[in-house]
Amino acid sequence: MKPAEPTPIAEAAEAAEPTPIGKPAEPTTRPLQGWPLDLAGDLPLGCHGWSPTDATVVCVTASGSMQSGNKYLLEFIGSKPATYTLAEQPPLNFDDIPLILGEAARAEVAARLAAGAYVALPDERFGEITPEAPYTGDGFTLRWIRKTIRHVATSVGSWDVIRDTVQIECTGKKAKKTIYTSTLDNPDHGSAFVRILSPNLVLIERDEQWGIEGDIGGGHVANLIALDAAGC
Repeated sequence: MKPAEPTPIAEAAEAAEPTPIGKPAEPTTRPLQGWPLDLAGDLPLGCHGWSPTDATVVCVTASGSMQSGNKYLLEFIGSKPATYTLAEQPPLNFDDIPLILGEAARAEVAARLAAGAYVALPDERFGEITPEAPYTGDGFTLRWIRKTIRHVATSVGSWDVIRDTVQIECTGKKAKKTIYTSTLDNPDHGSAFVRILSPNLVLIERDEQWGIEGDIGGGHVANLIALDAAGC
């Protein structure tokens, strides 16, 4: 079940030191994904490239659980979005399925990558955000807010239901904008990595893992933030 497997982000998070609250995160070494993408091959989870002209990233994302099944997508996230299904894993299927783009979609994706002049993601100014430690960049701060919204107790176990919200706060302004929110049963500690693509574009990638009696799940989520659109 791929979401439960360690990804480069989760592995890097284990080795990274927490960022002190209110302090900019230090650059962190991240295993680089292969580029250009092999559209006929097994695509790894995570974001791989971006188009400076289209202000869009290309990522492999995942969501689901053991009981509900899992879905894997190739996503273009940003000003020119698009979504392609890579694989759908049935419930209670534990096979390691390949994440391969269908042959019919490969020419279309290749043309999109070429038209947008996509390149590999830059490795500079790479940081981390956790529920305990925000990330502060030039003119903005990203905060991960974690709240317990209820407690579940059953005959086989009990756990907390958690709501995670990632917000951006522009320096010198009181208003905050929500970038991402999710509600999970008994999630793990969590980590999200931040990459500054340009003075106006910030990429956040996050692994989600959770587990309760009788089910486990998770996924890989990506968000691209345009600082001007956020008011920064």
